[in-house]
Amino acid sequence: MLQSCLKRVGLFIALISMSFNLTAWSSSKEYPELGLGPLKDSAAYRSFLNRPLSEYSKVKYLVDRFKSAPVQINYDGHNYRLKDISGIVEMYMRCHYDKKRSAKEWVMEYANRTLSGNKPILLRLEDGASYQTGHVLLSELNRLERTLSSR
Repeated sequence: MLQSCLKRVGLFIALISMSFNLTAWSSSKEYPELGLGPLKDSAAYRSFLNRPLSEYSKVKYLVDRFKSAPVQINYDGHNYRLKDISGIVEMYMRCHYDKKRSAKEWVMEYANRTLSGNKPILLRLEDGASYQTGHVLLSELNRLERTLSSR
């Protein structure tokens, strides 16, 4: 039971952050909306606007935004529904987030590859399409930052 819980914690940690070289990543690449609806209409965005602006708040936004997404995460060959593991991810984030780091750094450290095996973490859509989780999170973070700068 404990090992299963720890694996799930690692999974969602990986979802929120990523070990990924940003210079090799085009931040302009957009990914599908994943059935989340418009950013400005989301409960995650409304909650974000009610919190003090911080890097931690941006990571919290990502957790809130994706926790109800109709997708699965493939972590070390195992598939998990986001709605089943989002509570574990939130708990880990609250306990271990380093406020000296940017949201992008946190995403880069944990959400692209598994912590133990350095394997890609994939986000699988209902139609079977797969994307590297860290890339999708960075894309959403860029959407959030563009939305904030246009306010």
